[in-house]
Amino acid sequence: MSKKKIARLDPVFKEIFQKSISEIIKLITSQKPQKISYLPEELRFVKQLRTDLLLSVKTKAGSHIFHFEIQNHPDKIIPEKMLLYKIAIKSKYKTEPEQFLLWFGKGNPPKAYYKDKSTIHRFRVIDMRKLGLKRFLESQNPYFVLLGIVSARGKNDIELIKDRIRFLARDEDERREVMKNLILVSDMLKIKIAREMIPKIEIPVEKTT
Repeated sequence: MSKKKIARLDPVFKEIFQKSISEIIKLITSQKPQKISYLPEELRFVKQLRTDLLLSVKTKAGSHIFHFEIQNHPDKIIPEKMLLYKIAIKSKYKTEPEQFLLWFGKGNPPKAYYKDKSTIHRFRVIDMRKLGLKRFLESQNPYFVLLGIVSARGKNDIELIKDRIRFLARDEDERREVMKNLILVSDMLKIKIAREMIPKIEIPVEKTT
């Protein structure tokens, strides 16, 4: 996939994650968020850094800073970036972040550590493809359900995802929005989905005399 197309789709992926972040936190930390606050994504540390998602989260266990990076294509320097992010976040917020790299790409995910002669930095890598479709379908959040496309193994699985989204969507507008994002994510991940799923959008045309 071209860098231009990746740049165009990255905001879509990010929006989906924002709308399902509570489910993601519960899934990978086994803690239920009581309050989530978005922190500024830009960090000034020697050079300006921008995270994918940076959150202040309160759970029964206490307060946390969760840092998420979303990857669907290889990036050899991402482990080193995770170290830089950690240092910058800790410098700004005086709290050590819990870091997660969410992998949606094909092939092996990045290694879960950065190592040089004097430093070892570890973070968690979550291969979203290996979570299993059931975990996504059990959710009450349609945006989290659509992420189950990475675990789909055929047309039947895709139909289960579509049916679950239709059931959970609050109204027709939300259903159309989630389905549209499902198409965009499937295109990005090169997963074939029937084109009839694309929501039809009618644009009213004013009559002129």
